[in-house]
Parts: sequence; C-alpha cells; structure tokens
Amino acid sequence: MAVELSRRPRQQRSVRFDADLVASIRAAHWRSSKGFVSKGEWVGPHEYVIFYKDQALFEAIRERLKAPDAWVASYHGSRVRYVELDGWRYWITWPAANREQVPPNAPVCRGCHRRHLR
Repeated sequence: MAVELSRRPRQQRSVRFDADLVASIRAAHWRSSKGFVSKGEWVGPHEYVIFYKDQALFEAIRERLKAPDAWVASYHGSRVRYVELDGWRYWITWPAANREQVPPNAPVCRGCHRRHLR
C-alpha cells in the first residue's frame, strides 16, 4: 500500500529552520575578504566563516544548501551549490561557508529566475 507524504509539514519545518538559521547567521562573526585571484579568475568581495571556528553554523548552512530551492553552478571549474536567504547568497568551499550580499536591484534571469551578480 503506497503512502502519500504531505509536503506541508516539511515546508513549515523549513520556515522555522530558516528563522533559526537567520538568527544564527546574524549573531555569527563573519570575516571579510576584499577579493583575490584564484586559478586566474577574480573572486569578488565576500564574507566567510571557517568550519573549525563555528562548526554548528557551518553544518546548518550545509544542510540548508540541500533544500530544493538551492541550485548548482560552476565555480572555477567546480560544481558548487548556492542558496539565497535574507538578502545574501551562501555557498561552501571547504573549509569555509561563504556569503555575498545580493543587491535588491540585481536583475532576475528569465531562464533560471535567479539574480545574477556577475
């Protein structure tokens, strides 16, 4: 006998999880990077938290990146998952959880419905 699972409880959990995650993110100490060249390409300014300094936040962001609204894109030849939350774009490159602010007026792509920064 097949059992149909309701998505509503999962969405409610996600909203509560996001509220808790946003509170943790706002309370965390993020380090700033002015940008640098990596593999011949410019990596723009962003902020990061090192896994060893805040494991709980790192793991929470990694779990959030598994949500259906996260997407995969190429980053210097590697596949990286991204998610937007509370006006920031998050991604992980070991050993750091990274974020960059998404300008409110960033154009929305007609194809993928995401705001492209570059």
